[in-house]
Amino acid sequence: ATIAGAHVVLQILDLFQIAALGQVGQDGLAGLHGGHAGILAAVQNHGLVLGGAAAGIHVQAIYPVIVTQDVAITLVNIADPLAVISEEYINNAGNAIIAYCNSLSVGDIFIVSQLERAVGNAIDDANIDITTVTPSANVTPTSTEVMRHGTITINGVVWNG
Repeated sequence: ATIAGAHVVLQILDLFQIAALGQVGQDGLAGLHGGHAGILAAVQNHGLVLGGAAAGIHVQAIYPVIVTQDVAITLVNIADPLAVISEEYINNAGNAIIAYCNSLSVGDIFIVSQLERAVGNAIDDANIDITTVTPSANVTPTSTEVMRHGTITINGVVWNG
């Protein structure tokens, strides 16, 4: 397939990750919106290299919009609900929240249950119940946004690591 006159947008995230976004049209590979492998394959097959392009190809680097999401969770020891949660567990939870948010790519949905699973794995104690207060539901960014953590609150106290 030829892609003469096509418009390809590559979204540069960092030195190691490229997510493709855009459209290939006019006798090309229409309908590949979000098809990372397909667009990158089309680009590779037609001699496009960052810094140079085959005739008729327009390359545009777009940096993602960073959207911060405040996160508030509660940790409760279900065996002893009045017990104070250890600083180790709080730090493990805070670091897990940061790691989860940093694992999200452009357009990835912030999924509350995945966040709770990450925190639970970091704490690794079946007696600790994790409840997400904020966000109260999954958060869906646009296709050009990437989610990162804002203020992290654990058991009502802002966590600063």
